[in-house]
Amino acid sequence: MGAVEYWTRLLLWVHVPLTTLLIGLVFFVHQQFPSSRRGWIAPLIGLSLAALAANFLTGENLNFREVAALTPIHVWGASPVSAPIGEPNPWMFLGTVNAVLMIAFLVDTIVAVRLRGGSNERQRAIPVCVSIIVFLLLAYTWEAIVTSGLLSAPLLVAPPFLGISLVMAYLMGTDVLQAAESTTDLTMTRRRLRETEQQMELAASASGQGLWSWDISARDPWLSPSARALLGLAPGDGTDWTGLLQRVSPDDRERVRTELAAAMRGDGNIHIEFRIASGESGARWMLAIGKILLRPDHAPLHSYGVVLDVTDRHMAEERFRLLVEAMPAAILLVDDKGSIVFCNNQAESTFGYMGEQLIGMAIESLVPERYRAERSHLRGIFAGKPTSRPMGTGLELFALRRDGSEIAVEIGLTSIQIAQGHFTLVSISDITERKRMERDMAVQRDELAHLSRAASLSALSGSLAHELNQPLTAILSNAQAGARFLARETPDLDEVAVSLANIVDNAKRAGDVIRKLRSMLRNDRTDFVQLDINSVVRDTMLIVRSDLIDRRVEAVLDLSEELPRVKGDRVQLQQVLLNLIMNAADAMSEVARGRRLTLRTLVNGRSAVELQVADVGPGIPERDLERVFEPFVTGKRGGMGLGLSVCTMIVQAHGGKLWATRNSAGGATLHFLLPVLGYGAIT
Repeated sequence: MGAVEYWTRLLLWVHVPLTTLLIGLVFFVHQQFPSSRRGWIAPLIGLSLAALAANFLTGENLNFREVAALTPIHVWGASPVSAPIGEPNPWMFLGTVNAVLMIAFLVDTIVAVRLRGGSNERQRAIPVCVSIIVFLLLAYTWEAIVTSGLLSAPLLVAPPFLGISLVMAYLMGTDVLQAAESTTDLTMTRRRLRETEQQMELAASASGQGLWSWDISARDPWLSPSARALLGLAPGDGTDWTGLLQRVSPDDRERVRTELAAAMRGDGNIHIEFRIASGESGARWMLAIGKILLRPDHAPLHSYGVVLDVTDRHMAEERFRLLVEAMPAAILLVDDKGSIVFCNNQAESTFGYMGEQLIGMAIESLVPERYRAERSHLRGIFAGKPTSRPMGTGLELFALRRDGSEIAVEIGLTSIQIAQGHFTLVSISDITERKRMERDMAVQRDELAHLSRAASLSALSGSLAHELNQPLTAILSNAQAGARFLARETPDLDEVAVSLANIVDNAKRAGDVIRKLRSMLRNDRTDFVQLDINSVVRDTMLIVRSDLIDRRVEAVLDLSEELPRVKGDRVQLQQVLLNLIMNAADAMSEVARGRRLTLRTLVNGRSAVELQVADVGPGIPERDLERVFEPFVTGKRGGMGLGLSVCTMIVQAHGGKLWATRNSAGGATLHFLLPVLGYGAIT
């Protein structure tokens, strides 16, 4: 075989690996850049195979129809190489068209990657595709020039395609390195994942929780050792879903299925409480908390979460429930919107509603219509400063029953902050019977106070007779004088007018004494009105003035001006003051001289008025400072020991306070406080 024939056959078979390389290049580019269009693949493969067929069927090869000779060419002084001389094959245009189509494919790939590709694709598309385009242009241009006879040179086909191979090798090598790095990263990630799983299992076990994971398409959920222990599973027990469900109490099994199905259909959040059998210890309460991952079509894919034992919490809740049910007061739990979310059995009895009817009802519905605006305002005040305290201090509170009747109540409020939000625990006690008993006791107290007043006035009867005798004697004297002035030949009308004026003044004075005496002797209903405590002191002194003079007691009034008003019953407060004055006068009966009684009024803080009655007697022993206010305790000979006890009841009924102190210079001082108008009782 001659050199020409050998070279021609070699060029014929060289097109087989070149065609294979071109077809592989098409698939390689599409694999490296998924954003490229698949529509280019079939035309490029078809044209490559057509050019290969023309290579074998049209002449010596695709480049030459016939090769006449080989011309030696010396390049840079090296050994000569052969350059072909012959007739070009007209079917060589198929290779040229294939090269142009390949270049168009590469350009379109660059555009497609920039529009739709990821950042990694965009970084590699231009250098890779441009490099291949350069090598293709170089190869096919050189081939066309040499084949057409424009240049007498070797037909260098391999070097450009070697460049393409190097580009492909570079990309594949990069992928191999990235795969190796990914493998290393995956190994490290798996190791970290195992460490994380161990740490999570340790943390979960320390907190009494167990981990679970379930690929819903698989059969068996995965349970951590602590989760298996919580569910009472032995080391060899299976964890298939059916078997786990059988461990759930029959009373809860259907509910667990329903709630799990609802989570799969809804947002995927799992929060299910259920009971499991636990041998001799009975049923234990478990809580499963987790998340279901959903596919784009909302089909369940995977779930994971924790399980923990909440038996202690349920037992505490049960004890709390039993405690609340055993309480004699109505208990309501109200949310921040004023709706009732819980009630006990006593609430049903108190208000006449069933528990289901109370749940969801607005708390204002249990308040009489005329009080709702005020109670809503009080609830708003409590919400602004939610501390445990009674509601409506100093106010009469009433609740509305289902039948429309009203009951007197006492309300306590306690603020509760839990995960579900802010709530108020309302304790409501029916005090209707207590109010009735208080009214009965008030009647008895008034009766006792009336008897005490009558006894005090009986002791003052001599002084009162003297107090009345003075104006009556003056009236008689003025009447006789007026008659004499009229009996003269020329009546002295001016003197008669003076006598008549004196008669009127003394009659008023006698009338005031009689009126005050009658008011104290009447057994009227207690009438609380606004009072000036100084006027109460002056009225009382009018009654006891003569008695104090007879006892040689000097009365000193030290009354503060512009005292704030108090609310009380005038007669009862006069009775208290009268009793304290008479006790002080009795205490000074053994004092030879300098018997002084001091009555003082002053403001005590901003919320109370204080009245003091001080004497200069022997004083009260330290041990008896509190006992003297108890019933039947007295320091007077022949006394019954009820005076100060009655005074204490009266002062307490007015929301005040009564106590005694020893004077440093001798004697004792009795104090009593009364709340200023608008303030609550003094504690």
